[in-house]
Amino acid sequence: MPTQKQLDNLKKGASHRFTKENAADMGRKGQKASVEAAKRNRSIASSARQIHDTPVTEGSDVDRLAQLGIKDDPTNADRVAAAVFDKAAAGDMAAVDKFEQLVEKAAAE
Repeated sequence: MPTQKQLDNLKKGASHRFTKENAADMGRKGQKASVEAAKRNRSIASSARQIHDTPVTEGSDVDRLAQLGIKDDPTNADRVAAAVFDKAAAGDMAAVDKFEQLVEKAAAE
């Protein structure tokens, strides 16, 4: 059963509509929040790209990637691909699908 507040929210009429000033104010607030969210998302994407392109320098990871055939300047992206491959080889079907997507993307480029 709806509460009285919920029923009041459904009322129509002039007293329940936004005024031009109120609507403009709400629009400005929404636009400002949208811009801030976009800035945060760009910052996160930039950080992810930077991590993605960072070279791997740890001995065991470099050795593991060399065993898989990645010998020239391996990056964290190569580590991710190797981890997906390991899971796919162990029988994880979601990893198999993801690995196939990676291979198809590489073939397209």
